[in-house]
Formats: sequence, C-alpha cells, structure tokens
Amino acid sequence: MFRPVLATPATVLPVTVEEVKSSLRIDGDDLDSEIESAIKSAVAHYEGWNGKLGISLVEQTWRVSFGRFERSMFLPLRPVQRITSVDWKDIDGVSAPVTPAEYLLQSDAGGTYFARFFDAYVFPTSLYETSPISIDYVAGWPLKDGKATTPEDIKSAIKMRVQMQIDEAATANREHLKDFERELVSKYKPPRI
Repeated sequence: MFRPVLATPATVLPVTVEEVKSSLRIDGDDLDSEIESAIKSAVAHYEGWNGKLGISLVEQTWRVSFGRFERSMFLPLRPVQRITSVDWKDIDGVSAPVTPAEYLLQSDAGGTYFARFFDAYVFPTSLYETSPISIDYVAGWPLKDGKATTPEDIKSAIKMRVQMQIDEAATANREHLKDFERELVSKYKPPRI
C-alpha cells in the first residue's frame, strides 16, 4: 500500500466558528479568523493518514494505491462510508475499472475497513509496474442538511484545542485540559493491525 491521497476535501469543518464562540462564551467577531485557523489546526492534528487519530472527521474522498491485488485490501482512513471506484492499470498503463459486483466494503470488530474481493473474481495479471491498483472511497461522518455529524466528544475535543490556543486563562489549566481532551478521543484511536 502507498500513502493515501486526499482526492476531494471536506466541504465543511466539523465544528463551526459560531459553535466554538458559544462554547467559550465569546461575543463579537474580532477573533473569528483566529478561531477558524485554530479549528483547522485542531482538525489537522486529528485527521488524515498521519493525524493522531488517523480518521476523517467529515466526509471526504481518499485514494489509496497498491502494488498488487489481494482478497482484502486495507482502507486506512475511517470511518468508511462507501467505495466509489476500484481501478487497475495494465502493463501499458491503460486504466480499467473493476465492477462493483466484484467486491464489497467490509469492516471488522476492531473498526478496520477493507475492500474485499469475492473469491470468484480473477485478479488481472500483467499489471503496470508502479502502483497499478487504486481505490477511491468516501471516509468520515456524513453531512446532514449541510452540517457535520462528527461525534460530540470529538467536537468537544476540538473546542478544547481551540481554547488552549486562544484563551489565556486556559494556559494555567493546560495539562488538565489536555488530559480531558485525550480521554474524549481515546476510543477513536487507530485500531492495531
């Protein structure tokens, strides 16, 4: 497996500036750009293939490439909503799709997701030399009425990270806030493989 690539980014943040302002009891719009920047920083801390949680907080499309076919191919960003395409390149670099009837999305009890190819599917041979197989999939919590449905505990952790960045009073309690933040997101840590 090669490093996943973000194909289509999220269209909204998991927490809005207004939600943070309400939570921190901030009036006015003087800090709006600073708060938005802090939210983006918190999101980057948690999400993506190298984020602390290795998840997608809001639905977005990822592409992962592989050097060869296997019956179960690991999809690293979670939670996975659906696989949108599986393609492979032949030895000449010509791309061909795998029909959705040949595979399904599968997850195990530990929260690991896979593209699982049916036993009857015959893997193509004479593959292109470098990363011939690519899988595009939608990961992250879905949008509902244009708003993020990210779990409330993750939203609270993001608000705490923002608070630690912009609130001077939070500096004195930083270690306590960090402990609580870690506790909030601990169940979302990547599963062990």
